Amino acid sequence: MTTAEKLRQEGIREGIQEGRREGSYKTLFSMIKIMKNNGISEEKIARYTNLDINTVKKILNGEPIEISLNWIDER
Repeated sequence: MTTAEKLRQEGIREGIQEGRREGSYKTLFSMIKIMKNNGISEEKIARYTNLDINTVKKILNGEPIEISLNWIDER
């Protein structure tokens, strides 16, 4: 296998991993909003998602947040 082929395959793997993370973020944000719309308190949402309350509030307010990639990789 040539160096170019190895680099291409590594790029593909990284792209797939990034796509999975992005999908996980979108799913998480969607679930949090659905839970809130169904009357679940922000405190319970934080507990169920293993996020801190401030992060949950930011997500619900549409504010930018940073979630550790470890959070996604652990799931």
